[in-house]
Amino acid sequence: MKLNLCLLFCAAAAWTQPQPPRPPWRQYLDNPNFQWKCSHLAHFEFCHPGELPPSQAAGIAADAERTLAAELHLAGVRDYSPRIHLFLVESYRRLQQLLGYYAAGGSKPTEHIVFFVLGHPEALTHELNHEVMTHLWGLSEPWIAEGLAAYVSDPGQVDGQFCQLLASGKAVPLNRLVNPAWDPSMAFPSTVIYPELGSFVKYLKETYGMDGLRRVWRGGSASIPRVLGKPLGDLEREWRRSSGGLSGGR
Repeated sequence: MKLNLCLLFCAAAAWTQPQPPRPPWRQYLDNPNFQWKCSHLAHFEFCHPGELPPSQAAGIAADAERTLAAELHLAGVRDYSPRIHLFLVESYRRLQQLLGYYAAGGSKPTEHIVFFVLGHPEALTHELNHEVMTHLWGLSEPWIAEGLAAYVSDPGQVDGQFCQLLASGKAVPLNRLVNPAWDPSMAFPSTVIYPELGSFVKYLKETYGMDGLRRVWRGGSASIPRVLGKPLGDLEREWRRSSGGLSGGR
């Protein structure tokens, strides 16, 4: 009788033990609308559509490792300890099915999850920048995170794209973007915010170095006068001149 009671008590105790939390990436892997094939890479758990040809999947996996290495080089580090769960989908529509919004990529940096659409390596670069810099430097105001990711995704084009915005009258005064309240989903289209913030953050990096950029990243827009020695309006005028844009800010 005592043995039976012990067995019953032990079974009940095991039943009531708290279950370990479900890993956040599991919800995407278990989505019944997607059939994933996954592989273990040096820094990634890489999941892609099962029908993707193995040679193409291998090429994309190698590209992901090279892109991560470039991001780490930019940040001035060699090693990266988090395992990144990387999901490749076939189209914008499929990404929308998975995440709920229409885009070429997405990421959850604090959970080390990155998504991108097949044929859009620039989205992989953009989202991996969010992943790496958030892990190394911490959370930031959105304007500087989006600006740095836009810059590294297309470093040779952001200035020219911004000058086109100025010429067309579509550029936005910086103080409407460079503030703690601004959110990428607000008001302005991505065709405006990415070139403009990309060009501005490129200017900050090239003028003040990665250390200056890191200090503003951590201190936010309010820290700009203290860290960089001048207010945002002065920086805007100097940046526009250096990028080939108009001489004055708004």
